[in-house]
Amino acid sequence: MTNLIQATGTGILLSLFAISVHAELKALDDAALSDVTGQAYLQIDQYQRPADTSVDYVRAQFGLEVETQISADVMELGKYPRWDEKRNDWEIQEADILIENFAMGHIYDETYYLLNPLMPKPVKSDGSAYQNGEIVPFRMIDPYIEFAFEEINGKTTPVGLRIGYGKAEGMMSGNILSLTGAVHSTVRTNADYIANQVGACDLAAELCAKLALEPLLGSVEIVNGADLVYGEDTTPSHLVGEIDEARAMYTGVKNGDTLRAETGLTSVELAAQNCVVVAVDVCFPLTQYQSLWVGARDENGNLAGPAEGMFLSFQTRPLQWNQNFKAGNTPESYMQAVQGAFLNVPAGVLEMDTLSATLGTSRARTEYIDRGVGLF
Repeated sequence: MTNLIQATGTGILLSLFAISVHAELKALDDAALSDVTGQAYLQIDQYQRPADTSVDYVRAQFGLEVETQISADVMELGKYPRWDEKRNDWEIQEADILIENFAMGHIYDETYYLLNPLMPKPVKSDGSAYQNGEIVPFRMIDPYIEFAFEEINGKTTPVGLRIGYGKAEGMMSGNILSLTGAVHSTVRTNADYIANQVGACDLAAELCAKLALEPLLGSVEIVNGADLVYGEDTTPSHLVGEIDEARAMYTGVKNGDTLRAETGLTSVELAAQNCVVVAVDVCFPLTQYQSLWVGARDENGNLAGPAEGMFLSFQTRPLQWNQNFKAGNTPESYMQAVQGAFLNVPAGVLEMDTLSATLGTSRARTEYIDRGVGLF
């Protein structure tokens, strides 16, 4: 995996596991020991995917919870010439993952959340509110390192390396120029907004007829999952809205997926094509989203604690990784990562509102001193 990793700034990958521990060892008597419960500091597992026993996985998990704020001027992973088979041309971006001014964790500023209402507001573990100027750390629970081995020409050969967390929560910021992986996100719009966009309903007579039958439908939000896709500037143009597996620059609703809303009387279902639903854009540049919240949400969009499944991996060929090891080793628990560097960011991190999508999400504050580079 030569030339897969290059990072400048604060040594971002090493920082993820940089933990300082100071303790004094003391003997415990039998009475004290009887009150102690816990788990192993280090757990090592070896396993195979049920559907494919040709790959052996060795996983070392640390029973830790880490809170940190880290940053890097540039995070550049997987820098090598890469051929885009769909475009039949070389990839435009130089690296699988290229993020400028990368940061995990941020400095709380109440004004930021007023200007970015779709961004969930964090609270402390005791339920109290953060105050302006306090650090909101990035939480990493049960971090692990995992290796994948395959027998090639009679030799056991490493084919993958993964760094991840059992659960993770916090703000991840940066100018995302290129991304290979999966950022699980949603696009929100409104039936009334779509109807207004099409004017006299020349483009969606059926939609307007349904809106006439159900006046309340205009206030119903329409939500759909988003993927990394080819954007509007892609050549050839027939790829616009198709899945972009490597070095993506856009996120949105892929071709063929539908935006759907249901009420008591009727439903609306509209298919996306070429990054458009009716007359509404549903694909947006990743550079517009300078900060993403990593964490779980409930059905109402409120924070629901850390999310499972965040990892960064490197593989010499397409490889399957278990998204949630604690949930079990089943075929359904695996996802495929393409060759090279791959970042998986769990569900709930990004919500795009079509009414304000052109504004994107501004960057959360990550520095105490204003250096005039947009991080204050």
